[in-house]
Amino acid sequence: MKNRTLIFSLLFAVMPFYLYAQYPIEQAVQILAPENYNTTLLETGNMYYSDRDYTITEIPGELDSLLWIVPSNDNADNQTNDYLQLVLLDDADIYIGFDSRASSVPNWLSDSFTLTELTLGVSDDANTLNVWKMSSLPDTLILGGNRAAGAVNAKSHYVVLIDVLPFMLPIVDFSADTLNGSAPLTIHFISQLSGIVTDLLWNFGDDSTSSETNPMHTYRETGTFTVSLDATGPGGNKQNIKYSYITVNEGPPAAYFVAEPRIGFAPLAVQFINQSSGDIDEYSWDFGDGEAGIKKSPVHTYIQPDTYSVRLTVNGELGTDMLIRENYIIVQDPLPVAEFDAIPKTGIAPLSVQFTDQSNGNINAWYWDFGDGTTSEAQHPEHVYDKVDTFTVSLTVAGTAGINTTTKTDYITTVTSPPVPDFEFSPSTGLVPLTVQFTDLSTGNIESWNWDFGDGTQSTAKSPSHIYTSADSFDISLTVKGPGGETTKTIQNAIITTFPVSVNNQDQSPDKFQLFQNYPNPFNPVTTIRYTLAQASKVNLSVYNIRGELLAILVNQFQAAGAYNTTLQAQAWPSGIYYYQLNTDTYNFKRKMLLIK
Repeated sequence: MKNRTLIFSLLFAVMPFYLYAQYPIEQAVQILAPENYNTTLLETGNMYYSDRDYTITEIPGELDSLLWIVPSNDNADNQTNDYLQLVLLDDADIYIGFDSRASSVPNWLSDSFTLTELTLGVSDDANTLNVWKMSSLPDTLILGGNRAAGAVNAKSHYVVLIDVLPFMLPIVDFSADTLNGSAPLTIHFISQLSGIVTDLLWNFGDDSTSSETNPMHTYRETGTFTVSLDATGPGGNKQNIKYSYITVNEGPPAAYFVAEPRIGFAPLAVQFINQSSGDIDEYSWDFGDGEAGIKKSPVHTYIQPDTYSVRLTVNGELGTDMLIRENYIIVQDPLPVAEFDAIPKTGIAPLSVQFTDQSNGNINAWYWDFGDGTTSEAQHPEHVYDKVDTFTVSLTVAGTAGINTTTKTDYITTVTSPPVPDFEFSPSTGLVPLTVQFTDLSTGNIESWNWDFGDGTQSTAKSPSHIYTSADSFDISLTVKGPGGETTKTIQNAIITTFPVSVNNQDQSPDKFQLFQNYPNPFNPVTTIRYTLAQASKVNLSVYNIRGELLAILVNQFQAAGAYNTTLQAQAWPSGIYYYQLNTDTYNFKRKMLLIK
């Protein structure tokens, strides 16, 4: 069933319209009786009686703004069985609004209609009308009076609704106040419409359109133009086309132009579109900023913010014309855009950072927030971060066009400097077992210590003591670690230990040949050189200068296995680097020593 609704009450109503002329109701429904009626729209506030000040006060949404057919004799005491007679030309849903005070409705209503939950509000004593519904095929309907047979206590006349508009195609025609003339030719078009029209579209034949009811249009080009008008309503779309309707002849030059865009930020590129008419040979533009042009439709860029008037002059054989558009182009200062850079972004506190403004736009003020509670209004400030932390930095710039802010989160990071390792120890030489006390002298923020004693053992104490049980020379390393990182200090040959024996001591039986670092080293002018023999051997221990020249032979004899010490007297030698070398039947080794006087 199509959703069609018709209301009578001695009144009929219909859906809303945008354009409303004499409504051609005969396209969908024919009223046979009564002979006299008119049509209007059912809306809140409509008069409920033609001769009394009663109105429609409330309308359900699905019944709102329907076509209302108002009979001339709205008698509230009608007892006939054929008061309203009409012919439906299509399927329809019919609604009857009947007096809610009635204890019984007429037979013609109860026999064919079903009571709904809808009500219509009225301002007479009835207050509300109960709504009944019937779906009908195309047919002739006969509706009786409100007090026909079966009605009890029905005092007000009734209301009937039917949706007839979907069947109605608009009737479309139009005219024009003139049909020909010289360009530019301005014409007033007048629409002539019947029915319900919700949308209009004019096509003037020169690529221009309008949705106005009675538009004015100017033809700027010569030629013959076909004009059409499309009207759309609930019943569908109807078009009227008038071919070769408007004729525009050649005329004297008439200057006209438009521009896009007309408002924007500097630099602003504007496309000027020439729409002049007539016989034109030359174009002359004055853009209002001291610049000119001769192209037909030029593009011009405005650099400075200001308001500009534009003038176009056109010349032809039939004359000259000029158009000035005052204050036509408005060029604004661009909104500033905040941007910046910083060097460095990471470092040891206190950290000095150079900030560089890279903002764009017309800017006259800067405001920096460095994230540590301090600010600056300089354009390119330098700032020192004293604390160890991560800092968010923002820059706000202001200009004639407004303000803008950019924020860079966790942009600057400062860290603690790494600790500086240092230490002392005592003694540095001695006989095994040798106990050495190490004392930490490191500076900075230190969380841990790691000592390497050079004999395969380590310690994490701050200032440990260590016992050396083997005879050798030992490199000492201290690594300190803190929030700023870790660093290491190493002293080579820091500790020298020897066995408690003298030269020619054979009570010890070393398990290898070995030449030890002299001690002390550097020395002045006496130093001790120690070596061990794993087995009896022919031994030669000699000293050389840096050029490899032999200076002294300290030992040159056969010796039994054991540990040996010998003393070097260098009173006559100058300061410098010297080498001592141990040669045996199976072992050869050389070491360096330093004499400082």
